[in-house]
Amino acid sequence: METMNQENRRRRRKDNPPAQVNVPALPENPYQQKIADFLGKMKLRKVTFGGVSEKQVWKRIGELNEMYQKMLEVERARYEVLLHQHGITLDPQTPYPDEAPAGGGESS
Repeated sequence: METMNQENRRRRRKDNPPAQVNVPALPENPYQQKIADFLGKMKLRKVTFGGVSEKQVWKRIGELNEMYQKMLEVERARYEVLLHQHGITLDPQTPYPDEAPAGGGESS
């Protein structure tokens, strides 16, 4: 049974939806829908022992990885456009976090 306080919070959330942030409209990433469609339609070949074909599973994982890589490239470009629209410039010499050299600390 809900307490009165919990019920009031639930009602307030329904009555007061979160404020909308006014962000310039950019096109959605087309790869997001492609990935969703791929996952929704994906079928795996069944084998007698072990459930599904391991070779086919790895092939599907590779295809999915390629789609995610393309999606990330599009998203990086999209974020760079947003930053540029807000007057923020990127230093091309600054690596993305995953490309930064190991060690991470400043040298003295």
